[in-house]
Amino acid sequence: MNYSWYIAKRYLVSKREAAFITVISIISVIGITIGVAALLIVLSVFNGFNSLVTDILVGFDPHLRISVSRETTPQELHKIETFLQNENSAGIGEFVSGKVMLISKKATRVVFLRGVEANSLSKISGLNDKIIIGSGELQEGEGNKIILGYSLADKLGLDVGDSMYVLSASSVNNYFLTMQIPKLIQCEVSGIYESNNREYDAVYAFTSLSTGKHIYNTKKYFRNRPSIEFV
Repeated sequence: MNYSWYIAKRYLVSKREAAFITVISIISVIGITIGVAALLIVLSVFNGFNSLVTDILVGFDPHLRISVSRETTPQELHKIETFLQNENSAGIGEFVSGKVMLISKKATRVVFLRGVEANSLSKISGLNDKIIIGSGELQEGEGNKIILGYSLADKLGLDVGDSMYVLSASSVNNYFLTMQIPKLIQCEVSGIYESNNREYDAVYAFTSLSTGKHIYNTKKYFRNRPSIEFV
């Protein structure tokens, strides 16, 4: 008999007059087995959850987003762009973002609308890979196209090809300050995406950079300089 097996048998299987020691050994082995199994299960679940979160967040959104403020100068943005281009980044793109009100015949929702560059969208975001209905293309100068999340489109009762109105927070602010009629911009749904995150799908929409500038009136408030995001 193998020496290791002999030691194991000696301490696991006792004589009849010392049967209580055998019971303790069995209980100890069962306890250790359950503890190790629980540890392996927890580690496996957390590793899988980490991969899922990474795929949803990092794989869908850019790795870094730099936003401008009213104090940001064009020279500062130019320095940042030059630095990022020299760092061998996979993609760099400009964007504008903010809160808007989406108005359809069925419902009204306040969401975050992001205007992104069509040429760099596939490099800095996984949006095109998440499109389930319609197209993820947001070409400049081809009308006011918008891409909605699956949950958001369902709440608004919209499908690809349907029209809706977009009202920005700046337009509402102008109404209270200058009593000007808020500007409603009509957009057409060109695609619907699903990112496996219902909360994300319900509050984020995308459009082209030119449409985003038009909605947020960046020429007036941010010197026509959008923010930067890159991978």
